[in-house]
Amino acid sequence: MTKKFTCIIWLILIGISSLAGIDDSLPFDSLIPGAMEKNPVVKRAKMDIKMSELDKMEFYFDYIPPINLSLSSSSMIQGARKVQLGGDIFLQEGKKYQSHLMGVSLSYYLVQWGEKRRNLNIQEMKVLKSRYEYISVYRVHLLQLIKDLLKLESLLFQTRLNEKEIEDLNRQLELVEKKIESGSLSAVNGWKFSAEISNELNRTDHLKQEVLSLMRIIENNYGLETHTLNHINPVPVMNEVDFSLPDRLPAIETIQKNIDIAYKEMENIKRKTLPDIGISMGYFRSGTEIADVWSAWDENWNASASVNLSLNLSNIFLNKTHIEKKQVQINQMQEDINSYYQEWNQWLEDLTRRFKQTQKDILMIQENQKIYDKIFEYESKRYEQGLVSFENYIEIRRLIVQNKIDLHQSYLNYLELRYEYRINSGKYDPD
Repeated sequence: MTKKFTCIIWLILIGISSLAGIDDSLPFDSLIPGAMEKNPVVKRAKMDIKMSELDKMEFYFDYIPPINLSLSSSSMIQGARKVQLGGDIFLQEGKKYQSHLMGVSLSYYLVQWGEKRRNLNIQEMKVLKSRYEYISVYRVHLLQLIKDLLKLESLLFQTRLNEKEIEDLNRQLELVEKKIESGSLSAVNGWKFSAEISNELNRTDHLKQEVLSLMRIIENNYGLETHTLNHINPVPVMNEVDFSLPDRLPAIETIQKNIDIAYKEMENIKRKTLPDIGISMGYFRSGTEIADVWSAWDENWNASASVNLSLNLSNIFLNKTHIEKKQVQINQMQEDINSYYQEWNQWLEDLTRRFKQTQKDILMIQENQKIYDKIFEYESKRYEQGLVSFENYIEIRRLIVQNKIDLHQSYLNYLELRYEYRINSGKYDPD
């Protein structure tokens, strides 16, 4: 088997206790931060937060009242010219004119100010919404990573088990061949052993292909590099656990934030029928210099206020329709929240049921394993004595192998349930 793969599997199932009781570490905990940082979908969701924060900054600067500063200067030189007064002609000297203007003005529309304030609030809500969406995406892909790693561990375990089974069958085949040579067994038994070994080799090749395929998926989605390790199969401690609904449900928080945004948007629609109220104020100071001599400065205060009243009847009915649509959307989202709560409660009931069933499965398989070991020991002796057919002997071997696979898979199922509850409870949520 290939020594270097593209993922690190640390699966040492040691001391599995209660699902929610003891806050002990789990096999993949050290892999989670690095793997999730490299997941492209999670990275995209994190970038969406950054984009929404930048959008918020744009709304913030648009919310600030515009302040205009003005400073201007101009000059004009008039050359010497001839001026006729009566019958006499005089030469008039040239003059230099310089004009200066500086001032500051502030203008704003009060209705627009309120609308911009609400738009800024909406954008702040969108930032929080993008954070909730990020956590939701993070949890979904983290759970998928755990499932992929557990599936990979299952395939590797079956591969190792099949390889060991092939070694055992080859040893048995050597003994059978000796008995065939001595005439105590027919050659048919050797052919059947060879066929069984061939079947096991074929199954092992299929398992190896599945392992490589799954490792590529894990590498592409999470960028993990790994090698295989020998694994311990412990007996988990079976404790009863009372599950509770997680305090934080990002999917519901996202919908609730959408409802808040819809209410703010509805307020904006309602206020679109109000007249604009514009206020502007300014202070300007100006002066003119003629022939390099400053004249007196004229100071002017310019303050003005204007009220523009306009009423568009068609907009009134159009906005009313928009408001009704927003209300329908809000009602739909509230129904979605109720549905989500039902789904979460159903998930909790299902998790409890699966947890208890997994406990029972492990205990049952452990008992079966003891029985199968005794049966196999008994049937092996009978097979050597020619009292049991090859088919019966192989069937017992297959039952023992399958029982080991089922027991190992039950351990993995137990571990997956622990992860599922921890992930949905926010144990691994990013900061």
